[in-house]
Amino acid sequence: SYRRRDPLLKRIRFANWSLQNKFLLGMAFILLVSCLVAAIVIYFHQKRELEAQALARSELIMAGVEASRRYVLEELRPKMYELMGEEHFVREAMSTSYVGRAVMDRFASELPGVRYRRVALDARNPEYEASIIEQDMIDYFRANPNQTEWQGIIDHDGHAHFQRFKPVVFEQECLHCHGRPEDAPRELLEMYGSEYGFGRSPGEIAGVISVDMPVQEALSQVKERAVSVFVAVFVSLSLIFAAMGVLFNRMVTISLRRLLKSFQEEGETKPDVQT
Repeated sequence: SYRRRDPLLKRIRFANWSLQNKFLLGMAFILLVSCLVAAIVIYFHQKRELEAQALARSELIMAGVEASRRYVLEELRPKMYELMGEEHFVREAMSTSYVGRAVMDRFASELPGVRYRRVALDARNPEYEASIIEQDMIDYFRANPNQTEWQGIIDHDGHAHFQRFKPVVFEQECLHCHGRPEDAPRELLEMYGSEYGFGRSPGEIAGVISVDMPVQEALSQVKERAVSVFVAVFVSLSLIFAAMGVLFNRMVTISLRRLLKSFQEEGETKPDVQT
């Protein structure tokens, strides 16, 4: 009777070990997936919040510059033409691009790290010639004329920057200075010459305005929070997992012991059959 129960006892112990390990492996997988999901959700949520804040700041900057440009275009420039005649041009008071950049230069100390640029292809001033990234954005807006802006976080030499771009579309009133050289004001030709900045046409996209602000520090904080969430969730779920493992082990062990005891009692009540 004992010899018959011994293989049964081994099979029960093996089944208990196998079931317990499957349970532990399953719980470990659920634990890891839960921690990763929580960390990823937190990371992308915080990153979207960071982009929203940067977008709001860039909107204020662009709106302020655009307001100054519209004032020059709609009020100051016409008044200057009225006083001086259309053959004259005072850059500091009549160039919307110059005034917009000058306004942002005075804001630079209040906005550390933030950079505003208004650039073009074949620019008169080499300082405002479009870079490779800016040329790509000009091509993007030309290929997608319905798109009025682009924004996102871009990596520059290992540092994250939020960048926002809008196309520069030349209007009819721009052609007085950017159309044919012979129609341009004399002061403009004396200052920049007749080689660059001309030949534009109404509706042409030949430049972009952009706002660039560093977000590496803020993004690092977002990553640190995501890691902290992962660790906190991992520790919490590990404790729950350990408690469930102990509870499961006890429940299964007690159940199997009862089952084994019932087998033993049943075997003891039945006589051995002799052959």
